[in-house]
Amino acid sequence: MYSICVPVYNEEESIINITNDIIGSDLWKQSNEKELILCLNGCTDKSEEIANSLAESNPFIKTIIIKEKSKHLALNRFLEEHNQKSDILFFIDADIIFDGNILKKLKDCLEKNKEITIAGATSRYYPEKLRPWDLFKKRILKGSHPKQTFIHGRCYAVKSQYSKELILPDSNVLYEDIYLTIKFRGRFIILDDAIVYAKVPGFIDAIEQTIRDKIAYTALRQEISRTNPELVQELDKNRKEKDKRNFWWTKSKIIKFFLHVYTDYQYKKILKNKKFEWKKLKSTKWKRRRYE
Repeated sequence: MYSICVPVYNEEESIINITNDIIGSDLWKQSNEKELILCLNGCTDKSEEIANSLAESNPFIKTIIIKEKSKHLALNRFLEEHNQKSDILFFIDADIIFDGNILKKLKDCLEKNKEITIAGATSRYYPEKLRPWDLFKKRILKGSHPKQTFIHGRCYAVKSQYSKELILPDSNVLYEDIYLTIKFRGRFIILDDAIVYAKVPGFIDAIEQTIRDKIAYTALRQEISRTNPELVQELDKNRKEKDKRNFWWTKSKIIKFFLHVYTDYQYKKILKNKKFEWKKLKSTKWKRRRYE
């Protein structure tokens, strides 16, 4: 038995894509003991209508609907409401593309390695044949691809007996991948041959993404310094490893200075706003694909 969580916030273009990718995967076809839970949080588009329609058409698909926009809250609700008989829990973002055998690879890895708690997929930008402008963006914005050493929130699997450890802090600033990477240090593995693809962001969204990442690390470092000071060094090491995968233009000294000043300014604003929420990055949304 296994359960799949897909957090959804205004994903009317992506929700059908990711659902069809999941139910078309090798693992889904091979088992009758399964469930896919679409965790909607704060949706203002047609995502809820589409999700309910998908649930009505397939007995293995369920929905959780939360009025508040919070991915952390959606993931925590899934941890409360998933089938307790599940051995493996999958967490998959709605705006990615992956091969049909990736879920089976993650599951097999966890079953073979008793000491491992989390198996994560490697995240890449989609290597499709692009239009001239998109190709330019891809070459300008893409980062190098050293081995991924952290859990990426786009796709990972967890042994269900550790689900209580997965509960995320009540914060929309922290990224779950940073939090889980530090919390499960030494207990996770990243599979090089299990790759998920995300759409290349536009230039403005790429800058926004970089700033968000730095703010999330700043917030987590302050939280860890207060609760688990012995982990600060591990967090800083993780920061350096992740910086290697950043867009190359962010390594410029001028850009670094600008990002540092602007990040500090934005973080101070966030601390004053308890209801802070990240805005949706529109350029990373996929258009609806047709399935035969």
